[in-house]
Amino acid sequence: MKIKRNAWLLSLLVCTGIVHAQSTYVYRQELEDFKTSSRYEVIFDKNANEDLRCIQRDIENYKQLSLLQRYIRSAFLSLDSVAISSDTMPKLYAYIDAMCKKEGVTTPTVFVTRQKEGFFNAAAQKLLISSGAIIIGHELLLESTDAELEAVVAHEIGHVKYNHINKTLGIYIASVIASAIPVSMYVASCPQYNGDLTLFDSKLNPKGYKECLNGLGKGAFIKVFLPLVIAGLATHFIINKSFEEEADEFAFKDMDKGDGLIEFFKDLENREKSYDNGFGKTYEVLQKDSYKLAFYDSWQLTARYYFAEIGHAIDSAYNWVYYNTPLGAHPSPAERIKTVKAYLAVKAKS
Repeated sequence: MKIKRNAWLLSLLVCTGIVHAQSTYVYRQELEDFKTSSRYEVIFDKNANEDLRCIQRDIENYKQLSLLQRYIRSAFLSLDSVAISSDTMPKLYAYIDAMCKKEGVTTPTVFVTRQKEGFFNAAAQKLLISSGAIIIGHELLLESTDAELEAVVAHEIGHVKYNHINKTLGIYIASVIASAIPVSMYVASCPQYNGDLTLFDSKLNPKGYKECLNGLGKGAFIKVFLPLVIAGLATHFIINKSFEEEADEFAFKDMDKGDGLIEFFKDLENREKSYDNGFGKTYEVLQKDSYKLAFYDSWQLTARYYFAEIGHAIDSAYNWVYYNTPLGAHPSPAERIKTVKAYLAVKAKS
């Protein structure tokens, strides 16, 4: 039965045009068709009345999401996104639906942001027993090949399949419970406590509140709340980059999207290099054209350039720390490319 099911899914992918060469842009064209169709064009038309644009966007969202589900998905909806379906983007939806059925995952709600810039990314969310949701950036759809997009979407489905959001919440709650032990010890050490919780409400019992803090001694605030901060940090360090690595593995091992992942991560690296090169080019232009500028204009533009360079240096340092230490949640693109290539090399030999 499993062989027959997989063969059926493969035929579905082929028949719907989902199996592509790496250089194709079927999903980008599908997005453009969605945006220009007579029924939906108002959603993406910046010249249209903004209230009408939002109403039409919300018609699509409300058709798929109940009031409670919209509350749960508020983070994604806040990114000005519209839910897609088999009616609006059939090829992309069919790819996601087929992948989920193959892995025994409930097909999540799929959102696409309306803004063309600012979100070259995708994200996943599955809270408690909800079906989950993924959001795909408009810019990502416009600029990625089909192979890249399929790999990124597979990665996000990996987050849904392995319940990474729920695991994060579970670890955090466990950390908070663990931290409650020293918190309760500090509270019990207050000589005026005796089970009277009003002592901790400065409005109901200002005198008792002050006496209790004095009883805890200097640094009372830190003593009580530091464990809660530690719980958050402990959650971060326990998870670290493991969830991202697990989602990557799902994409390149289970979904066979290793080439697409490599292509996407290389694209990220090239974007960063292009960003770096912009500083050199701007400085060169500034130097060549300085004689055409008034002294005060040349001075203030040069100052602005150096401030931008300082900001970029800070960003670069932050990115290094984020990618190369336990403080960041994602491995670097270079490290992820290395991992995928190592897997593909072993697979080629076997």
